[in-house]
Amino acid sequence: RIDARQWSGQPVVIVDIDDVLAEFRAGFAAWLAENNNIHPDIASDEYYFIDALKEAGENPEKIFDDFINDDGFLKLQKEDGAIWMTHQLRKMGYWIHLLTARPDDNLRCFYATYQWLNNNLIEYDDLSFASEKFRWCAQSKYYDTGAIKFAIDDSPKHAMEYARHGIPVKVPRKSYNMHITHDNVQFYESFKDLINKLIS
Repeated sequence: RIDARQWSGQPVVIVDIDDVLAEFRAGFAAWLAENNNIHPDIASDEYYFIDALKEAGENPEKIFDDFINDDGFLKLQKEDGAIWMTHQLRKMGYWIHLLTARPDDNLRCFYATYQWLNNNLIEYDDLSFASEKFRWCAQSKYYDTGAIKFAIDDSPKHAMEYARHGIPVKVPRKSYNMHITHDNVQFYESFKDLINKLIS
């Protein structure tokens, strides 16, 4: 179904999945509490709760693999208004390319990502996996023509890389990314706030 849609020069928005469309941190924290009796502070400034995992004597990479193998990604709730937001972007004429840093070499994660998007009725035009998101953008078919108008990403690392390389980025305000400062970074409080900022 994705392959049947061909980009024909529309303005492009690069959209992250975890903690933009899907409530990853809340879902991961709930899974840790249920399966490992670990109760990380969801309002902390750490994205993956590394300190909490180390204090519990757990290897963060192993725990993350366990989460994936337990279909953790399929159990995530969608962010409130995610369907509405992607629909609004489509109505505004944007080509929505989802770009996630999830590990696509893990086939369980790879297929769960597509299934979650389908189950949650998220509108999008294409999907890619990349741990280095700006590098992916620079090598994409969109980049040389200036088609990428902005990105939406919660990660301090990815947001700053986009911003420093001239791609405006819209960032949902979270406890772990409030320190980001750059002229190309704009925070939003809700999807309604995001869309209002785009049309104002």
